[in-house]
Parts: sequence; C-alpha cells; structure tokens
Amino acid sequence: MIVLGTAQDGGVPQIGCGCENCRRARAAAGHTRLAASLAAVCGPGDVPHAVLVDAGPDLRRQWDRWLAPGTALGAALVTHLHMGHIAGLLELGPEVMAASAAPVYCSRAVARFLRSNGPWSLLVRRGHIDLREFLPGETVHPAPGLTAQTFEVPHRNEFGDTVGFRLSSEETGLSLLYIPDADRWEGIRPGLVELVRASDAALLDGTFFDRSELLDRRGRDASEVPHPPIRDTLDLLGPLAAKVFFTHLNHTNPVLDGSSPQARAVLATGARIAADGMRIQLGPVPA
Repeated sequence: MIVLGTAQDGGVPQIGCGCENCRRARAAAGHTRLAASLAAVCGPGDVPHAVLVDAGPDLRRQWDRWLAPGTALGAALVTHLHMGHIAGLLELGPEVMAASAAPVYCSRAVARFLRSNGPWSLLVRRGHIDLREFLPGETVHPAPGLTAQTFEVPHRNEFGDTVGFRLSSEETGLSLLYIPDADRWEGIRPGLVELVRASDAALLDGTFFDRSELLDRRGRDASEVPHPPIRDTLDLLGPLAAKVFFTHLNHTNPVLDGSSPQARAVLATGARIAADGMRIQLGPVPA
C-alpha cells in the first residue's frame, strides 16, 4: 500500500491561505502535502497495477511521484463524493488517460450521482469507467488477492453517502483500515474500536487536532465541518492507537509541524502521523 496523499481536499499549502503551516509549505517542499488518497499496488505479472482508493485533484502528481514507471490502473474505489476524492476520476477521460472500462467500485448512491452528473457522466456513457456498485456492508474484490470490506460512515452527504474500506490481502491475511473522512465515529457498524482491533493498521481521519482549531485559526465554528478530533480518537482507542496513522490533515492542523506539542502528544500514544509516499506492506515482501 502506498499512501499517495495525506492532506484534506485542498492540500498543504492551500490556495489563498497565509497560515503558518501554509507559509512553511511554500518555503520548503518537504512540508507540502497532497490530497488524501491510497494505492494498492498488485501483481501478478511484469506490469504492476494500482488500485486507487479515492482519486483526488492531485492524482497526476501523485502517480508520477509515488508509482513506478509503467504502472497500470487496475481499479478505483471511491469513499464519497467530495472534491478531494473524485476530481481525479476525470484523468481517466479522453483528454488524458482515455481509459477503457476502468472498474470504479462505489456505493449505489455514489454511482447514481456519477451516472447522472457531468462531467463524470460522460466517462460512464463513453465507456471510460465501468461503475461496479455495492451496498455498504458488502465485500468487493477489486483485484486478484485483494478484498475490500465496505461499511457506511457518518459524513456530510450532500449528494450520496460515505463508506470506509478494510483492505485485506488474501495471501497474507494482513489488513488495512481506511477511513479518511467522517463526521463522528459513533454510528459506524462495525464500531471503530472493533474495526481497528481486527486490522493490522489503520489510516483514520485526522482533519483537526481538537475542536477549537478552526475557531482559533479561521474564526469558524467546527460544527460547520464536523470531524472527530485526533484528541478524541486517541481517547476512544486507548492502546489500539498504536495501530493508527492519521491522514486527511487540514492545513490548520498543528500536527503538521512535527516539533509541535500536539504532534509529540500523538506520538506519545504510539499513534503516528501519516506521510505522503509512506508504504504499508500487506502482501508478501518482494524477493
């Protein structure tokens, strides 16, 4: 598994923002982050295939930066319909990749939106993508040897619904939980604690460190964009936090500064802050 990006939809730095984190990222490329996304690189054969989990606005840069030359698109899984998770599907259209029937696994509600709304509807009509619908709770098989357990996630669902994935290697039995976006952890079935306990690693929504963050930085009420704060997630998971990498980090999040007290507090629990380009091994280690 390659973590293609770890930022909230707008990335770091974010357009038009002069906050400390964005200024730091403009001054030093090592502090930039791309929109949250994941790729499972699968064999067999001489040509590696990437199964994308979400395709955001940074897909072209992520593909060139983190995937080996010659990697082919195997499939895509979609968590939900917000910009940072579906904008990159447009790269599969005639202007760029001109994909042919690329499998896109998504919930029935998400498929309905993609089929009915341009420009994604054009990709469907012209056969660039093949929508593979599921109902939350079902398990799908996006590539040989790779399974994805799906489950519904409470989130702002203006156009469809939101799901998370538990990705598993059939060969090794190792699994990765991926929930980049949620309003709250209550309401997920199975529950978050159960899902993390059953997984070998988890990439979880770390948009904000605490509920005061937006009010402190932007004068906005966190209820406008609800996400479970990192602080609350750590309290909920207790010792299971050692399995967790936080992703989907907002540009205001103090953990973006690895020397901050907030970042040190996360690391003290055994949890980690995900990094663009990091790898998590689920399949057999290549010889």
